[in-house]
Amino acid sequence: MERSDNFAVVGIGASAGGLQALQTFFENIPADTNIAFVVIVHIPRQPTSNLDQILSRTCKIPVSRVDVNTRIEPGNIYVIIEGYYLLSVDGSLVLMKRDEHDKINKAVDVFFDSLAQDFQSRAAGIVLSGTGTDGVEGVKAIEARGGFVMVQQPDTARFDGMPMSIITFDHPDIIDTPENLAEFIVSYGKQVSFGGRKTG
Repeated sequence: MERSDNFAVVGIGASAGGLQALQTFFENIPADTNIAFVVIVHIPRQPTSNLDQILSRTCKIPVSRVDVNTRIEPGNIYVIIEGYYLLSVDGSLVLMKRDEHDKINKAVDVFFDSLAQDFQSRAAGIVLSGTGTDGVEGVKAIEARGGFVMVQQPDTARFDGMPMSIITFDHPDIIDTPENLAEFIVSYGKQVSFGGRKTG
């Protein structure tokens, strides 16, 4: 069921080589954006990740680690922490501990699927540099509910496995560089704020 929240939520999935792409993307997001971003990366269970601190050096909007269940608010960047999956549930980020025997990290699929269910056509998914196929099922869920799917242009990614898997197994709306994806998502966020919806 669609709620009355009047902003877009963008999930960003990345793995190997994704840091540079994330930094480039967020350098091009303005301070006055009416969008919430949730960064889902593959990180080891130990040690403590400092991705939030790294991104904060160049981001124009606040960046925070999600170490407790957190209400999603526009104009913020939320970063997954080590040892957990994140879910979007009733407009909040909810922590779900990863099974210690879970060998394949499917954090992007898990979050994207929940985001699609929770925010419907206000959800967008972006897949940046990384290896493997995590994100394929998640972007299909976003697409099925009217959200946007974007992917980093493979020849600009340090590792093109994740971007290529989306291109091969799905139909992303946009394939471009991180800086151009940022420019597009800012425009998309404004359309959502005024009630715009993807119709095809």
